[in-house]
Amino acid sequence: IQVIIIRVGVFVTSRLFSVSTEVTYLIPEYIIPLSTCSLLAAILFGFEISFILTLYISIFFGILMGFSQHLFLYTFLGGIVSAFFGRNIRYRLHFFKTITPVVAISGIVIILWLLVGYKLTFLLFLQNFGLSFISVVVSTFLAMMFTPIFERLFDITTDMTLVELSDMNHPILKRLSIEAAGTYNHSVLVGNLAESAAVKIGANPLLARVAAYYHDIGKIEKTDYFVENCLTVDKSRHTKLTPSMSALIICAHVKDGVELAKKYNVPKVIQDIILQHHGTSTVSYFYEKALELDPHKQVQEKDFSYPGPVPQTREAAIIMLADSVEAAARSLGTSSPKLLRELVKKIIRDKFLSSQLDQSDLTLRDLDEIVEGFMPVLQGIFHSRIEYPSREKENKV
Repeated sequence: IQVIIIRVGVFVTSRLFSVSTEVTYLIPEYIIPLSTCSLLAAILFGFEISFILTLYISIFFGILMGFSQHLFLYTFLGGIVSAFFGRNIRYRLHFFKTITPVVAISGIVIILWLLVGYKLTFLLFLQNFGLSFISVVVSTFLAMMFTPIFERLFDITTDMTLVELSDMNHPILKRLSIEAAGTYNHSVLVGNLAESAAVKIGANPLLARVAAYYHDIGKIEKTDYFVENCLTVDKSRHTKLTPSMSALIICAHVKDGVELAKKYNVPKVIQDIILQHHGTSTVSYFYEKALELDPHKQVQEKDFSYPGPVPQTREAAIIMLADSVEAAARSLGTSSPKLLRELVKKIIRDKFLSSQLDQSDLTLRDLDEIVEGFMPVLQGIFHSRIEYPSREKENKV
């Protein structure tokens, strides 16, 4: 796209601007949007890829303009600055924050070029700078326009999309908060745990947090079959079902979640995490219950297991661990840091030994860091509270 823009720009400028020997230091090509590729690549693929593409475009443009070192430097520096300031854009309006630094570096290059040729006059600088300013603004608008197109085309999820999905007024999250309040609160806590752990190991904390919000959306379909949405365990719908049927309903929330995510056009990276956040683990409660009820021990463990696959990314593995830790810590019913730490280590060890983390690229050091990431959040959730005296006690005193 950038090559096409340059080709078209060179063609148009050669028709619009009459080049004469008297105005050799007015560069019409300054008006060509040259930093679109750099900004777009930084947002979609990261700064490293953007650097390579910027270098290629700069060489291409320099050669096209008669091996111009000046235009090579102008394109390269403008592209690098654009990529640097645009690499962490999270809101679409923040595109415009890249304009000022790119315009500044372009102005510096223009001044240096005019100084080298002893042609620095206010009028000539203003003319060239005006063309450059138009180029930067148009480049920014083009990058903003092409970003959602490339996201869909290459199935890429940018930070901007993740921030939009983190809005609690998103239709799915709104439904979750109303129809399955317990699951909603659980998901928010899992998001806090996952984000903290992701920061510790250098994973994507924004993806971890947002994916955690959506990991259990499949429970919307059968909210009252999940314990966090029941007022009391005695009123659970599972009391009248066989263990195998209960396990089937519990496992189905993964498939239901993926279908719901597709319906609302949730990005595939989050759909994959929904699919993987239980891996191939067993619904142990109902499996143990089935063993108790079957005197011949003919119960198959695979009938009580999630379909998988196991987590394929670090973020998916973190959410699997955070999901289990939050639920187990709540049932533990203690605020003791020592007991909470032991619980976290046990859950991580069990997942590791059951091969649930084998394909996630997590190292043993990462697992230790995840423990340290979970602990501050858990202590904040389950901290001890002061028991305030009642009126009756105060009156007796």
